Amino acid sequence: MKATQNPSAVEVTPAVILRGAALYISRHGWTQGTYYADDTTDGMSVQPNPTPPACAMGAIAIAAFGRRLPEDSFLLPEWVDYKNAEDALLAHLDLLYPPTGDGDFPHPEIGEWNDQPDRTAEQVIATLTAAATEWDNAHDRQAVPA
Repeated sequence: MKATQNPSAVEVTPAVILRGAALYISRHGWTQGTYYADDTTDGMSVQPNPTPPACAMGAIAIAAFGRRLPEDSFLLPEWVDYKNAEDALLAHLDLLYPPTGDGDFPHPEIGEWNDQPDRTAEQVIATLTAAATEWDNAHDRQAVPA
């Protein structure tokens, strides 16, 4: 997923990051209202869970950075991958929520979309995957498995 993990194997594209995020949620779970579910505890002190359930953007961050969204994320080289994947998901949401013509923003922000009460993990996984496929098709690329 992260470019430094195996740079010769896969070019890091928004589609690769989005598929990685979908895979992450399918393996580790999904959450709403926060990037990551609560940390686990060992009974004595709070220990950060390295693979917590994540919202769509939290999973994109893990796929891009290889870990939870770092505090200094905008200073890291992976920031570009993270933002490009976010933009690709927003472009896909534009198709799902076309403009109404009344001046409303055409789609909810990713967090707002993720946190809708009737949203499911399956819908988030399917949307991340569809956004990846859309990006691949728009850039004349074949899908690369996450």
